[in-house]
Amino acid sequence: MKLQLQLDEQHSEKIQYLQRHLNINFDLLIQQGIDLLYEKQCQSSPVVKILQETGFIGCIAGESLLSENYKEVIDLEYKL
Repeated sequence: MKLQLQLDEQHSEKIQYLQRHLNINFDLLIQQGIDLLYEKQCQSSPVVKILQETGFIGCIAGESLLSENYKEVIDLEYKL
């Protein structure tokens, strides 16, 4: 993707500062910024983080005896 930006003076100075202190080019700076924002957005929920750390797969609502008759209730044809 090709981008064309117009930045105000403040953001231009911030980019120049980051380029000098991180010793990276503009393209890499933008890529890393996008990655950080994406990561923050996707992992902002503490619930998601907990579920990922515990290896949680999923859940469903069902009857109280589901652990005994789950094969009749759940369609296992699409299991991984």
